[in-house]
Amino acid sequence: MYMGGYTPHWPHIRARKSSIYLVLGRKLGGFWVFWEVVSPGGCPPHPPHICPTSAPHQGEKIFYLVRPTPANLSLFEAWSSSRNQGELFFGDQVDRCYRCPLRQGQTLFIPTGWIHAVLTPVDCLAFGGNFLHSLNIEMQLKAYELERRLSTAENFKFPNFETICWYVGRHLLDTFR
Repeated sequence: MYMGGYTPHWPHIRARKSSIYLVLGRKLGGFWVFWEVVSPGGCPPHPPHICPTSAPHQGEKIFYLVRPTPANLSLFEAWSSSRNQGELFFGDQVDRCYRCPLRQGQTLFIPTGWIHAVLTPVDCLAFGGNFLHSLNIEMQLKAYELERRLSTAENFKFPNFETICWYVGRHLLDTFR
């Protein structure tokens, strides 16, 4: 569903198997999700344009969050393209990296474009998901372009993002007429 009450019938969109549809996930303790940008339609790995959510049913997750400033996004793109990214903690490359522990019963909404990584220190069962909204379309498009430049794998992108944008654009055009 696209936030804002618009849920069109999309006969031309074919569903594809993707981790983005994952709603319930179980991670064993010690599991680390690499750095990524909250995309215009994707998540864990979360791409940069949408808002991913996570709510541990049991266990704990630790999110590391970096504000999507132009400087940080450039650093992320350079880091993502480097051969030694496994040797460098991205959070050490930026001016500020926030640590946010998420425990059972808590929910975290990650704003569009935020760069983040997730550590699961103990076994965890969590609910998560991604959705598009109209609160920061400019950042959604920037995140989408970043994914394109980085050649992000399809299964990490929000499914049918471009097609959805056309449907939403058509809806907005009809609304403003």
